Amino acid sequence: MGETARIIALAGLLQDIGTICCRAGGHHKQSRSMLAACLPAGQPYQALLQCLGCHHQAIGVKYIKQNDHIAYLVYAAADMAAGAGRRPAAEYSGCCGLTVADTHKYLPLWHRLQNSLRQTDFSTCTVDQVLAILETVAAGIPYSTAASGGGNISLYDHSRLTAALAVCLCRYFAVAGISDYRSWCAGAKKSRSRTVPAFLLVDGDLAGALPALHGRSIFVEVLLEHCLGELFAAVGLSRVHLLYSDGGRFYLLAPNIPVVTGLLETAAAAVNDWLRRQFGAALYLTLAWQEADAGALMELTDGRLCNDNPHCARPKKQVSKKKE
Repeated sequence: MGETARIIALAGLLQDIGTICCRAGGHHKQSRSMLAACLPAGQPYQALLQCLGCHHQAIGVKYIKQNDHIAYLVYAAADMAAGAGRRPAAEYSGCCGLTVADTHKYLPLWHRLQNSLRQTDFSTCTVDQVLAILETVAAGIPYSTAASGGGNISLYDHSRLTAALAVCLCRYFAVAGISDYRSWCAGAKKSRSRTVPAFLLVDGDLAGALPALHGRSIFVEVLLEHCLGELFAAVGLSRVHLLYSDGGRFYLLAPNIPVVTGLLETAAAAVNDWLRRQFGAALYLTLAWQEADAGALMELTDGRLCNDNPHCARPKKQVSKKKE
């Protein structure tokens, strides 16, 4: 993952930490000051910090005059992620199921987040490290602050989806020659940014018939982790792009650019070569993908982050399969 993409992904993950602070009895300025004390000096980290006030409402970005500022990407991504749908509270990523009113329970979570971020070296940390920190704090917190919102995705799911979408937009815009993020994400062309096919929904399946794996789901998960690690490294993505994984099946969100589709094919072939060396022809990885704009992406996932819905439209193009 390149440095620009790393900064954007970190910004996407952290842009909503003010929600935790406010629900713990603090305010957004407090969360901004806390993060400012954690970040190294330098323009990239100052740009990251400016993303904290830019989620969901255009008022947050209207004071940023730099047309190619990453805050516009994060703003657009957070706005798209906010439409990822609502689902029952039991389907949060975590199990604590906090409600918006649980102020006394948010305070220790806010303290835990502060302590973890203060111990993080942002000049060298990976996106996955910060993602793990956020998961321990926000996986059971509902994203929406609206009292009438009902069940919805967790704040953790919203933040990682924001990070993934922002990175995809950045890479798609770069290939398309688009540098005026302000116009495309928060200005006259904002509606067009939702109709360009900037995203790939990638469907992966670790399939086959290996008797030694029967009843050993943990072993399947270990194998899947290896496969995912190879794919992420090859394509230059992080775990924020993993929408769902279970029982050998997974879904990734990737930027829709030619280099990524080519790398996916190459990486899948390399993984299958490794699987053949380890297990012969009994186990193999299949990949399929489908391009989508922001609106279609939410329809493809049926308004959910976890794509285990039988009514979800599946990616159509088979790109890697078992060799006969």
